[in-house]
Amino acid sequence: MKILRTHHIVCSLAHKGHGYNAKSIEGWHSFMQDVHVNPDVPIRITSEPDLLCQSCPGISSVTNPCKKFVVSQLDNAWQQILDLKNDGVYLYSKLAQMCNEKVTPEVHKSVCGGCAWWRECENTFKK
Repeated sequence: MKILRTHHIVCSLAHKGHGYNAKSIEGWHSFMQDVHVNPDVPIRITSEPDLLCQSCPGISSVTNPCKKFVVSQLDNAWQQILDLKNDGVYLYSKLAQMCNEKVTPEVHKSVCGGCAWWRECENTFKK
């Protein structure tokens, strides 16, 4: 089982190999490789720093880029849109399916448009 913040589920559908540094890129690469090999891996939803946050260079820094964009509000918004429960366990494949069914470009922009990574993923949910 992997533990992820809700917004990282959405991010994973758009991930193109970028990151803050080599450690961050490797953390994302490892996660993405795992879910491609086993798309039915169980994911427990959290609102706390997760396995991908651990590779962020600013996780314990006051200059953490994620603090500028209120991550807890981002997680809460995606939990409501996707009808997910904190500490709920879901298959990654089901989470990806839910995103593809429920997320429109307009909803995606309204929730994630202020994120530092927006330009990397803005076209993810265009039909």
